[in-house]
Amino acid sequence: MRRTGQKRNSILSIFAIALSTLTFLVGNVPMANAQLKGVTLDFAAAEPTSYNHLVGGGRWNSGILNTDIARSLAGSQFKCGDIVSYLSKFEMDASNSITSIEPFTISSEFNFDLDTTGQSGAILGDVLAVSIDPSDSAQRGNGNSVATLVSETASGPIFTKGSVLSAVVEVSNLEQNEVVVVRMDVKIFCDPKLNPTGNLQALFKDAKLTFKNGSTPVTPAEPINQGAKTVPMKELGALAIPQLSLVKTVTTGSCPGVKSLTVLQNTEVRYCYTVLNTTNGGGNPAAPIYNVSDISDDGGIFAEFSVALTGLSDQDGDGQLDDLAAGATATGEAVKTYNPTIDTTLLNTATVRGFDSIINPLELNATDSATLIIEVPDAAPSISINKLTNGSDGPFILVGEPVVWSYQLTNTGNRTLSNISVIDNQGVTVVCPETTLAVGQSITCDANGLAITGPYSNTATVSAVSEATTVTASDSSSYFGAAPSMTLLKKTNGVDSAEVPVGDSVTWTYLVTNTGNVAIDSVVVTDNLVSEITCPKNTLAIAETMTCSATGVADKGYYENIGTARANFQGTVVSAED
Repeated sequence: MRRTGQKRNSILSIFAIALSTLTFLVGNVPMANAQLKGVTLDFAAAEPTSYNHLVGGGRWNSGILNTDIARSLAGSQFKCGDIVSYLSKFEMDASNSITSIEPFTISSEFNFDLDTTGQSGAILGDVLAVSIDPSDSAQRGNGNSVATLVSETASGPIFTKGSVLSAVVEVSNLEQNEVVVVRMDVKIFCDPKLNPTGNLQALFKDAKLTFKNGSTPVTPAEPINQGAKTVPMKELGALAIPQLSLVKTVTTGSCPGVKSLTVLQNTEVRYCYTVLNTTNGGGNPAAPIYNVSDISDDGGIFAEFSVALTGLSDQDGDGQLDDLAAGATATGEAVKTYNPTIDTTLLNTATVRGFDSIINPLELNATDSATLIIEVPDAAPSISINKLTNGSDGPFILVGEPVVWSYQLTNTGNRTLSNISVIDNQGVTVVCPETTLAVGQSITCDANGLAITGPYSNTATVSAVSEATTVTASDSSSYFGAAPSMTLLKKTNGVDSAEVPVGDSVTWTYLVTNTGNVAIDSVVVTDNLVSEITCPKNTLAIAETMTCSATGVADKGYYENIGTARANFQGTVVSAED
């Protein structure tokens, strides 16, 4: 018995016709009088809990009801897109009627309902494969039998009362004392807009001997009279149906938003997408949706874009978080800014796609739109300039040190600006990185120089063009070129050089003068031979003086000492000696 079945034709093309609903063909079809003895046929469904409905499976094994096989199925055991596995058992005895024709071939016809007995919405729509499973313990024989799906034919439109899918299966190389179990995997298709009720039926209609002794045709084919056998699927109102839907809104804040929103040009908006897999309102429970796509938004009159979803999970065991569980939701967001030149109504439509199964899947899709009304205000071009010197306005800079002027330009209007230039009234060359500015955009231009003594101020004027309008703005900044300096005049007993009797008192005075153009601080006076020099203060304004002093006793001989004054200006040390 060979394990792999073959499928010659597919019925999936039927779905190009229409999606409607699903019924059951109930009742037995009488067969012709028996011509072949020694063959026993049986037909059942694989017990639903014994296999993965995404791929099909099940075995006859011991044929224990509700453990190995089922004679009747319930809608609550399945969902749309599932595979229902049916089992046909062919058992041959060792009678002369069998041994005289072996190996032989039996051709069987099966019917599967293309509509329900109640409200339409589900069908047994495609035989995906037939196979012989050698691991099925019910199998007996030499294992060289082959099952082939010869044809699939629809008797009428899908979701139409009385329409059935007829499948012809051929089993070859059958021999005495063999038991061959053929598995047929049949897929359930649904119309997610409908709510099926009633039953669906699978029918083993008839079987005929078509070849004997290998390849000798039997003409006409001899019927095997075993009576028609059926397996119903009941109570389809409990069949789980994947129900993909999409809600799209728009907001300037947090999701969710509204269906229609009015904003000004260049306003940042947030599109919100919620993908749902809930009941379709008719009582059927939801079923998983597989391989869900990103959101595809057509962008309306602007460029299309895609949005990733969060909230998906792995329902089919492929290790990918791309499925939407029954009853679950997934969300996505996209932030956009639009800058039309005239008032614009933007209607863009989002689409999400998924599949009802993983084998011969039926694509599901959902769409939704949101409206964004974009108002363009009257033209009001404007520009601002903020001029700084070494990062501030009015700093002190040491003479000869580098000066960097920065000019921050901002488009404060509602139109794009071009032909931007900056002119400095002191002839400084200003360099800008760009010559255009979008609405709200800022750039920083700069110029360089060296500090000169005293106060310095310059004014920059920026000009730009919007359409036929020129806009300007000005700003000034300044600095003070600092040249800190000081002098020290040292005297002994009031003169520069004095003769003092040994042992007499000596008073040294130190006259400190700020000779620079800035105030100095941290003023101290030291002497290479005298300690404990006292000063009345430690800061000096411009041109200010102070006298520091120290005392001692005259020693014998020539005596000379040197005084040093030191001060600070913004971290720069100035000094003088005498």
